[in-house]
Amino acid sequence: MTDAKNVVRNNFGNSAENYASASIHAQGEDLQWLVEAHPLTGNERVLDAGTGAGHAAFAFAPYVQFVEGVDITPLMLEQARKGAAARGLENIRFSQADVEDLPHEENTFDLVVSRWCAHHYPDIRMALAQIARVLKPGGIFLLVDSVSLPYARVDMFLNTLEMLRDTGHVRNYTIAEWLDYLERVGLHGMVLREWNLRLDGESWVQRIQTPTVYVAAIKQLLRDADADLRAALHITEESAEAGWGFDLPSFLLQAVVMK
Repeated sequence: MTDAKNVVRNNFGNSAENYASASIHAQGEDLQWLVEAHPLTGNERVLDAGTGAGHAAFAFAPYVQFVEGVDITPLMLEQARKGAAARGLENIRFSQADVEDLPHEENTFDLVVSRWCAHHYPDIRMALAQIARVLKPGGIFLLVDSVSLPYARVDMFLNTLEMLRDTGHVRNYTIAEWLDYLERVGLHGMVLREWNLRLDGESWVQRIQTPTVYVAAIKQLLRDADADLRAALHITEESAEAGWGFDLPSFLLQAVVMK
């Protein structure tokens, strides 16, 4: 396992319980958008790639034949198994696996889902190639993730904030980059929804247990942001009346296998 992946495993292992209970992950309205994005027959085999604490897998399980969630972080998988047991979900399995090196045969799944995790993959092209490989002909890939904006300064600023907050962060890609990467592995992508996810700064850094020195650096960057950056990300600074935070551009994308 590469150093970058070890960083992800350590960061999220230490924060696994936080991600199991965090409202953004456990109750985000994007879970419903994911389930409703493509008509389900009840016969689908679904892979939740980078399942974390299992929330996307839980959302799909009542509507499909079988769901497997994979992740590289054992402590996250423990939280996912506890969550499945608490919900009485019996058509679900969680396994330790690397999305960039999936252990499954070709043409195994009708649907692959990735939610709030793809920005951690060190080699996004390899991960997408693996997803395309395990999907059946005509299969569907559904992606929810943070994205960057197509302006160089905003892109650099946002990814710097993300890296300071979580050293396992690799990149928030732009929508144009996503569509290009998908086409290169035989997946035709279409954006279904875009929105700004409002981040409360304190809960955002507490969830991943960002070191104090990096929290201070994030706050300083936000204070020093110019008018263009403030407008693009709707930055608010900490005050006596309110906490600090900003908007995280996000999207839901559907891609179809072209093979």
